[in-house]
Amino acid sequence: MDKNIILNKIAYLKENLLKIEKRIEKYEKESNFEEKETLELAITKLIEELVETAIKINNILLEENNSYGGTYSSTFTKLGQFYSIDNNLLLKLAKTTSIRNKIAHEYEIENKINLIEKYKNFIPLYEKYIQFILSIIKKSNN
Repeated sequence: MDKNIILNKIAYLKENLLKIEKRIEKYEKESNFEEKETLELAITKLIEELVETAIKINNILLEENNSYGGTYSSTFTKLGQFYSIDNNLLLKLAKTTSIRNKIAHEYEIENKINLIEKYKNFIPLYEKYIQFILSIIKKSNN
């Protein structure tokens, strides 16, 4: 396993989570429609990159175990076959890929306020994901 590649991707995830958090805070305080729209677009792009980066990490870990995801969501759920992690967390993370698909393929996305609320829920999920990945790397060092 190339730990440096994964660690670089983890650093990128952490950076994106901070950016998402800050932009959501600004979004919630903003009253100007155009500014809100710009912030929403930025948050949406960061969310897309967040999910895609996690999928890349998942694929690296699955390949280490001679497996592959097949779908974006299964890159999360299949990790449970090889690593000790809460399957409920993996299922929640897997569901984030549907939002990523809607963004990437420019499908109509539901109510903007509900979308921002969903994005807020991504933050603790991906913080737990980062801790999980770091624990895998730590165990592989031993």
